[in-house]
Amino acid sequence: QYSILSKIFGKGLSQGIYVGPYSELLSFYDGYIPFLHNGYYTILIKLGLVGVFYYLFFVLGNIIFYIKKIKYNTYYIIVVALLSGVLISTYIVQGIFIRGASVWILILIGYFAYKPRDEK
Repeated sequence: QYSILSKIFGKGLSQGIYVGPYSELLSFYDGYIPFLHNGYYTILIKLGLVGVFYYLFFVLGNIIFYIKKIKYNTYYIIVVALLSGVLISTYIVQGIFIRGASVWILILIGYFAYKPRDEK
């Protein structure tokens, strides 16, 4: 039901996702909810195909980057594991879009990504 431009670029981050009468199950009576359970569908609707591409490019690009550098710093194993968890949790639950634990996961990724090299 969306136009070609909406499919490519999305509807925008502030737009709700229309679910019709199913919103009554969540005490929303206007037919819109802010997020879906699947983070990839949320990105697709709000940011379009361009947003899904950039999200996957960012996460997978970082995973590949840190896999190549694991031999220089063993902390990168933790970074790859956390990024893989973000990739999977985006499919199951909203990934980094949910509030709470996702902020701490992103802080841990940043901390272990820039931890100094192992001293041997």
